[in-house]
Formats: sequence, structure tokens, C-alpha cells
Amino acid sequence: MAEFIQKDGRLYSNELRKLAKAMNQRMVELEKRGFKSPAYQSVQARLQALGRDAGKAAGRRFSETGYFKDQNEMRMVEAVLKKFEAQKTSKLKGYREYRRKVLTGLAEHYHYREFGLTDEEMLEYWEAMPDDERDRMFGSDETFIIVTAYLQREDLEPENTLSITEIVNTINNSKSLVDALKNLGIDQREYMLYKNDFVEGLGELYD
Repeated sequence: MAEFIQKDGRLYSNELRKLAKAMNQRMVELEKRGFKSPAYQSVQARLQALGRDAGKAAGRRFSETGYFKDQNEMRMVEAVLKKFEAQKTSKLKGYREYRRKVLTGLAEHYHYREFGLTDEEMLEYWEAMPDDERDRMFGSDETFIIVTAYLQREDLEPENTLSITEIVNTINNSKSLVDALKNLGIDQREYMLYKNDFVEGLGELYD
């Protein structure tokens, strides 16, 4: 646990002040490149739970004052700081390695570039999929087909187009395939034609 002293009537830790500054800088470096790594998204959620607002920054930040109202607050912040520090994808190098490995695997399985999806869109799709399969309406392959079918709609207008995350959430909140297609404005006959082309092009993907 970090060392602390009583200063100005409050707890003060120079160790955690320095660590907070360093971890904030890691977040800044990721944000500069538009990288929403798993570690970044996790720490942002934890900072929100701790009551930290984004303010004028691109994301939430740790306080760099080194002051805490009590030991309970200090230990909670320390735990979040050290977990973020230990995560490989909190660093640019670690996230680039993660990104390369994930995209290589996704390209081999889905051939997503042939269907017009960019690397960024595919990463967003993969990270939007719930980790717990019980929270998924369909398997990842079926969900991918629905996502790509939506993006192939010719009537989409840029200002009204859903993000990949919004598409995945809509699918998982639907009651059935018919409901999902209806909610996303996908014609069922066109969807089946698209699915058949998808399966013929990639081979059998389903268990």
C-alpha cells in the first residue's frame, strides 16, 4: 500500500500523486491517437464510479493533488491506479500488440475488409459484443452478418446512421431475428440473399 502523511488536515500521498500524473499521461497518449483500448475503457468506467467528471478533457482523469479525504478513498483510488498501470493495453505499445493480434484473427475468420468494414469498425464490433454469451441474442457470426447487412443499406444517411456499438446493442435488445431486422430497417429477403452470399464466400462459419 502507498505511504501517506497527514498534511493540511488531510491524507496526502506523494507516491499516488506521481502515479496519478503518470497514468493520466497514458490516457492522454491513447486519446491523441483515438485509441479506446480495453484498459482505457475500463479505467474510464472506474473513474466514473468514483465520481470523476470528464470536464474539458477528452476523458475522465485521476486527481493529481495527492490529497484524500480518508484512507478508504485513498485505497480505492490506489487500487484503480495500480490496476490500470498493470494492464498491457494502458500503454501504446501494449495496445498496438493487442490490436494487431485481434485484427489478424478477425481478418482470418471474417474477411471483414471484403465486406467494406475498416479495422476501426471491426474493433468496435468486437469490443461491443458482450463477453457473457447469455447477453448475446445471436452468436458473433450471425451478429456480424446483421451488422454488415445494415451497413450495406443504400438508404442510409450519414447523420442518421447508427454506430457499430449501437447496431450491436439494437440486435442484442431485440426479441428475435425478425425483430432485429425490423429495428434496423433491413429487408428480410435482402438479408437472406446477403447471408447466402456471405456463407458461400467464406465457407461454413457456424457450429
